[in-house]
Amino acid sequence: MRLPFRVPLLVWALALSGCGRFGFDLHELTRDRGPGRGDGDAANDGAVDGSRPGSGADGGRSEGGLAQDAQVDGGSMFPGTDANPGLPLDAACFAPVMAFAPPPVHRYAFDGTGTTLLDLIGDAHGTIVGGAALGAAGALTLDGIDDFVDLPNGLISGLSAVTVMMWVQWDSGPQRQVLFDFGSSQQGEGLAGTTETTMSVLASRPGSGLTARVETPSFNSSSSALPTLTIASVHQVTLEILPSSGSLRLYLDGAEIAKQAGGKFSLADIVDVNVWLGRGQDSGDTFFRGKIHDLRIYDRVLGECAVLAAFRAGPDTTSFARCAQPEPDCSFARYAQLGAWVCPSQRTWFSSADVCAAAGMHLVNVNDAVENDALSQELGSSNMWTGYNDITQDGKLVWCGPGSTFEFFASGEPSSASDADCVQRDATSTSSSWRIVECLSAAAFACEP
Repeated sequence: MRLPFRVPLLVWALALSGCGRFGFDLHELTRDRGPGRGDGDAANDGAVDGSRPGSGADGGRSEGGLAQDAQVDGGSMFPGTDANPGLPLDAACFAPVMAFAPPPVHRYAFDGTGTTLLDLIGDAHGTIVGGAALGAAGALTLDGIDDFVDLPNGLISGLSAVTVMMWVQWDSGPQRQVLFDFGSSQQGEGLAGTTETTMSVLASRPGSGLTARVETPSFNSSSSALPTLTIASVHQVTLEILPSSGSLRLYLDGAEIAKQAGGKFSLADIVDVNVWLGRGQDSGDTFFRGKIHDLRIYDRVLGECAVLAAFRAGPDTTSFARCAQPEPDCSFARYAQLGAWVCPSQRTWFSSADVCAAAGMHLVNVNDAVENDALSQELGSSNMWTGYNDITQDGKLVWCGPGSTFEFFASGEPSSASDADCVQRDATSTSSSWRIVECLSAAAFACEP
């Protein structure tokens, strides 16, 4: 017997209230270069014809169907954008409740002209020094000789935690090029010489790729990792600092590449009177040569999943999934340029999809064999739900969220049984192949932004 389409109460409430809809357009999340929208009201802005569930006894869709516009813009030059728009978000999938990450406290999009860099959220406007100036390209080009940006004093010292996220394009050049350095030198404000305090990230420090540094009178920590930036490519570089635990995490393109922990300090210990982009406190550091596309500063630690979600959303928007841990026993698994919360608890497909949606995510789309193997290693002997299903139409399999063209069914699968509608990774298969089973059976699951 065919399973009825089930809609969780939360999603019903959103649809009936007009606050949300089934299906969402990811184009809406990549247009904004203005201030971040932390409340998530712009990504789910109104219903479309047929976007509310049918009122019949079977709980089916209204005759108008549901919005099927969840595609990702493949025209972006920035890495992490899905160039394959895939299949639309199907009505059988629960549209994520768009729980956005909190907005930054400062945001610089490098638009406009002239030598004033506007803070699009606050009033911490910066001054471009040297011969550089903003142009029409939405990026600031620094020459590696004397160009840098001077931001206002006191930008981070009043925070209890901080995340600095920027998109940069490196044009090679000498070692120890500084992406940003917030702190002070012994020579005083406006001068480089001997570092007194710093929170900084350097590109291509000798033998160590990217390097993050924190130095105060009572605390000194640095963390380095390869790879470094690829010349002429746009990269997301993110530094998270949690002073209460002495934690320092450095990310490249959404992936954690280095971390350091130990000791405690306060951001108030950083005397941030030289708040510079492209220049360092130390006379041995060199000016950055390349382009800066975007800079944002958060007053908290975002976490690996949210940093990855921001990377995938790109530099043109601050609206991306909060990507919180769906359940206490879920762990975040990172692979290639993707990642997912892997949850071992046994749930039905519907319950699993609902848990993911409540956290602003969807059931995982498996894009290739590498991802399939990585998820299989995380869950070991447990079957795992994917977002692949043919609930709304027998024989027409679709993914939840931006689609994939990858399939890995076992021989004889997918079954043509009318009560088998949801695809899971089969833990009994030595190759982690897939099978289609009843959606009301139980399995582990994975959520992704």
